[in-house]
Amino acid sequence: MEQSVIKVQGKIPRDVGIAVSGGIDSMAVLDFLRRNHNVTVYNFDHGTLFGEYVTDYIVRYCKENNLPYKIGWLTEKRPRYMSKEEHWRNERYKWLTAQNQTIVLAHHLDDCVESWIFNMCNGKDYTIPYRHANCIRPFRLTPKIELEKWINQHEVKWANDPSNSDTTFKRNYIRHSVVPVVMGVNPGLPKVIAKRIAAESVE
Repeated sequence: MEQSVIKVQGKIPRDVGIAVSGGIDSMAVLDFLRRNHNVTVYNFDHGTLFGEYVTDYIVRYCKENNLPYKIGWLTEKRPRYMSKEEHWRNERYKWLTAQNQTIVLAHHLDDCVESWIFNMCNGKDYTIPYRHANCIRPFRLTPKIELEKWINQHEVKWANDPSNSDTTFKRNYIRHSVVPVVMGVNPGLPKVIAKRIAAESVE
């Protein structure tokens, strides 16, 4: 089996939090980091049926592996003018940035490509930044396939969110419908984005 190659940007504190949704990306990052770091797991329940299920799963995982954890919930109603994904994202970041700890987010290179395409559609030439308040994204140079390899090599269990295939969410539409077309035009786009990311300061 081909070994995974996980690239890390910047320095990750020895005592660190990890935002965990239960999916492949965050479970791979959690398993990767907990081997050499003292980690606290942060999970945010969006109030959906899957959210309740995956929160229960993450709590069980943390108890089985003796990992400290914190759970957040929606506290504000969604404004009528705001999409669900934007509201969930805003509430999630509001909770994460209120924590008194550096928290790792599991965004990877594929996410950065999707974000760049999404932003370019709105006339903005940038992708996901390394830092947002106390949240850092050290895995932006790692393609998703490398996280998938890690999951398979170490037999890490994960939960598949059915909403990831719902293309009424803009991000999912970009991922499933737009990215394949753009990659057909320029298959080297991930390398272009990776070069830009690598040149950024992560201090």
